[in-house]
Amino acid sequence: MIVVRRALPGDHTAIVEFTRDTFSWGDYVPGSFLGWLDDDNSAEFVAVQEDDRPIGFTRIVQLSERETWAHGARVHPDHRRRGIGLALQRTGMDWSLQQGAIVNRLMTESWNENGGRLVAKAGYRPVASWFHASRQLGDDIGDGGPPPQTMHTASSAEVEPALMAFSHSDLANEAHGLIPIGWHMRSVRFEDLAREAQSRHLWSAPAGWVTIQPVAGQLGHVWIPWIVTIADDAYAFVRAIVAQLHTHGTTDVGALLPATPWLASAFEHAGFRVEPNIIWEIPVDYSPGPNAHTNSG
Repeated sequence: MIVVRRALPGDHTAIVEFTRDTFSWGDYVPGSFLGWLDDDNSAEFVAVQEDDRPIGFTRIVQLSERETWAHGARVHPDHRRRGIGLALQRTGMDWSLQQGAIVNRLMTESWNENGGRLVAKAGYRPVASWFHASRQLGDDIGDGGPPPQTMHTASSAEVEPALMAFSHSDLANEAHGLIPIGWHMRSVRFEDLAREAQSRHLWSAPAGWVTIQPVAGQLGHVWIPWIVTIADDAYAFVRAIVAQLHTHGTTDVGALLPATPWLASAFEHAGFRVEPNIIWEIPVDYSPGPNAHTNSG
């Protein structure tokens, strides 16, 4: 019988064994697991057999009173196709319900068709397309065109017009009303942009607004989780962003943004590697099935 329980520090070794080679580059779970256990806003679960050794893992994060995010789901290669992933997901939904959440979301890469089938089988539906863009900065700020537009840090007075412009754009429809918090997503709020403006992370140019956050502990790295512009100005705006970052000594740029074709194209044209992703959503008020005994407390 498979049992799902809360993860413990002593589970680390077993989890590392079946997660360290998940991707060609490794996996983020082994290095993050112990720190996650100290996060009061998340719950980590493992699936075990009679020997109490983990053969599956997942993490659920509470991002607001009504929203949770699932990620890091892994099942030992020798124990797949046994309903373990579904049992972990159901336990995570139980925990979300206990926290007062009404919706849970997760993200899969567009190329991961098998992952998409699994989350669809679990009851999720696709609600948005986003893309991850990344590039290292050198002297190249994009192919051709006039000199980049001048950018400046935006004041708090610009937060409302920036949000209004976003709400009436193609980007808002594609985003499903969400904003990334790192690699997780929840509903965007006025306070999100107000905080970015106060921290001098909200920038503007004639072509639009963008938030540019320094990545903690990684000198020269920045993260772009929010942007508003229009199709005709998109490439000029991305060139302006790259030029601005170049003057500030930025070496690496990452972004997670709504996948309108014209915005993705603008980032590609500016030298970014663009990788599409799908956001999935499920209500948490379901009835757990009989696949496993669970303990979400």
